[in-house]
Amino acid sequence: MVGKHATSLHVVAEYWRLGWTLDELAAGYPHLTMAEILDALSFYLDHRAEVDALIRSNRPPDGTVA
Repeated sequence: MVGKHATSLHVVAEYWRLGWTLDELAAGYPHLTMAEILDALSFYLDHRAEVDALIRSNRPPDGTVA
């Protein structure tokens, strides 16, 4: 979880993987500070396989991004 409002790490990581910039992530999640976003992405980069598996397991069966 990221931030005080417990945004799911895999959601932030998935949008970043899809090409969202840091500014777009900050605009899309205004309750997160830039530091929280960067911490989440740092964790993702250090644990990529684990988070990628979580991303895959949370996708709808048809493979679209929610």
